[in-house]
Amino acid sequence: MTFLSEVEIPLKVVIDKHKERVVFAEANSDFVDILFSFLTMPMGTIVRLLNKHLEYSKPPPIGNFNNLYETVVNFDAKYFVTSENKDWLVTTSNNAGPECQSLKINIDDTNLRKYFICPNSSCTIERDLPSISSYSSVKCRHCGEYLSRLINYRADTSEANEGVFLSQTASFVISDDLHVTPNTMDSTIRILESTGIKEFGVLEEKMLQIGSSEILDLLMYSMSSKTPLTDMVFGKKEFISDIVMPSIQSQISTECVTNFKNMSVKVLVQKSNNRILLAQTAEDFVEFLFCFLGMPMGRIIRFLGDSYLSKGVVDNLYRSLSNLDVGKHLKSDDLKCMLLNPAFDIPSIQTFYTNDEEDVDYYFHSNYDSLSKQNTFYLTYGNGREMTYEEPLKDDEAFVRGPKNFMVSDDLSVTPLSFMSCITYLRSLKVPLSDVEEHEINIGAEEALNLLRACLMSTSVLTIGLKNFMPIDSLQENGRWWRPLRRLFSECFLQQ
Repeated sequence: MTFLSEVEIPLKVVIDKHKERVVFAEANSDFVDILFSFLTMPMGTIVRLLNKHLEYSKPPPIGNFNNLYETVVNFDAKYFVTSENKDWLVTTSNNAGPECQSLKINIDDTNLRKYFICPNSSCTIERDLPSISSYSSVKCRHCGEYLSRLINYRADTSEANEGVFLSQTASFVISDDLHVTPNTMDSTIRILESTGIKEFGVLEEKMLQIGSSEILDLLMYSMSSKTPLTDMVFGKKEFISDIVMPSIQSQISTECVTNFKNMSVKVLVQKSNNRILLAQTAEDFVEFLFCFLGMPMGRIIRFLGDSYLSKGVVDNLYRSLSNLDVGKHLKSDDLKCMLLNPAFDIPSIQTFYTNDEEDVDYYFHSNYDSLSKQNTFYLTYGNGREMTYEEPLKDDEAFVRGPKNFMVSDDLSVTPLSFMSCITYLRSLKVPLSDVEEHEINIGAEEALNLLRACLMSTSVLTIGLKNFMPIDSLQENGRWWRPLRRLFSECFLQQ
């Protein structure tokens, strides 16, 4: 409904005045709708919004996503299949964008994704399952014409005081670490017990007015702090650096990912500490990494499950949402699914992650104007006639142009592969030549999810994500690509 306007919504917070911390907050559906909308945001959108919000200061890093975003921004456009492909990654769209536009405060300034239908109205009106696509280069399944007619979203007809995802009358209690529960006496007592409050005299109630700036702060702190409400109210003093990996890691389940498109990469490893220095990859692996930016936060949490690790507590929103009842708290099963399993908006991601639940249903309504004798079509996500989404040809799905080899560093900086670029990079690391060896790693679903988790945790993405998947026996150190590189590397050291 409102984008970065001066609209404010009330939030009641109960603070521990001695320790200057928020114990809990009480809020209606307007505020909690906004919190849950964080789950629908792609990571690229989150990084871009926080960069814009903190225009004159550096935002806290979200693992390595900030570096990855800058890599894509600075990546030469000639290596993308089309300029549109780069735009899709730099300005990732939210598939729940139409719903989020109805939020009392919508912090996402991204334009809604455009969709196209057949220019022949008869195909849409008279045929079963008419075609729709986000690509105007795709043809209608019925007449063969290009889908060149833009279809608009149906204007929001809901009441101004009606909730977006949640029932308008619902009320909630929110802990400092963003556990959201229905507002009951029991839930409040549990929070007081868990925070060690023994005397009510230390508690003080405050009524705050929350605007877009505070919501952006809360988004930032939800990704980078264990106490986001306190940080929003009192101001954050310091941020957590890279996460220390637990000695025993939970194994990532791949049940949410099927038919993963396997790839292979060759990596140079520092033998003394098993650190991956760089990788030689084809364009498919680079595209796979870039598509991390199109991952909605809620989908990442769903993919990683109990193995999810980050500096923030946004996953508590996800787990809280899963415990809320449809009808009593949430407006519909479809909206709950939209939050718990947010759809990808970048079609290229579908080539890497597919499962039986991927399909998004598209529906439309039409109105006939008797004066102009024209049909007007409106895109909806239910309560209309169903449409069929048309995928582009496989070659059109790719974002990164190939065939091409690239060099990827541990923090996911990507450059076209050349021997001299490898030599320059290795020399900058000051790693002895005798301490370097080559490995080849197959990237399947488990490796992919480990890389995704590592990107949330640290700037050493390749090392943390792949170190447990390197074969025990290394390849011959005089491999086809490493042999000439080793020779040139040696010559450069001799010239010093």
